[in-house]
Amino acid sequence: MTTLVVTLIFGRFFCGWACHVVAYQDLCAWLLGKLGARPRAVRSRLLAIVPVYAAFDMFVWPAMWRFSSPGASTESDGSLFAYLEDVSPDGSVTYLTEGEIRLLHRRPCAEPVAFNAYGPCHSYASDDAQPMPPEELQEVTIGLHPISALLRAGHSIRIALAGHDASSFERIPATATPVWSVAHDPEHPSRIDLPVASRGRDPIVSLPSGGGR
Repeated sequence: MTTLVVTLIFGRFFCGWACHVVAYQDLCAWLLGKLGARPRAVRSRLLAIVPVYAAFDMFVWPAMWRFSSPGASTESDGSLFAYLEDVSPDGSVTYLTEGEIRLLHRRPCAEPVAFNAYGPCHSYASDDAQPMPPEELQEVTIGLHPISALLRAGHSIRIALAGHDASSFERIPATATPVWSVAHDPEHPSRIDLPVASRGRDPIVSLPSGGGR
């Protein structure tokens, strides 16, 4: 309410202070006024779709990428980090995005949760905790952080897996060293659900699931 009252009296002065784009626009308007130039107003119905397009480009277009794999571990708990990478023909690697999961919380949600969950839903509740059976294959699905990226012709994608990220997370388990394996045979294929958009008018489609890479 305070913001509305102050805006009615002084205008949107806080935009120029908090937003460098608006401050730059105000500066340009002031300079044009000093030069005696009067910009011509642009009236177009197309401008009405700009906010819709911007929202689509920032929040809808970055589709949810997901990595899913059957795997086994020597410990009942642990962390699994998946990094999606762009590999160029010369072998150089570019990091694209990542996702992580605690294996104890791999079970999908049985009911809707109160928080927003991108990708596969996990409640992280103690009642839903499910220890890993030693040396037994389990389905583990990791949601990768949303991103839009252009993969050029001749490039390939790669998933790199790790069990710990020392810069951001505590080690799980604290002492033991889990040894996990990833299955990628015809009976237990690993896969990446990767929505793809062409540059033409084709709609977004999903790549067929496959094992191995």
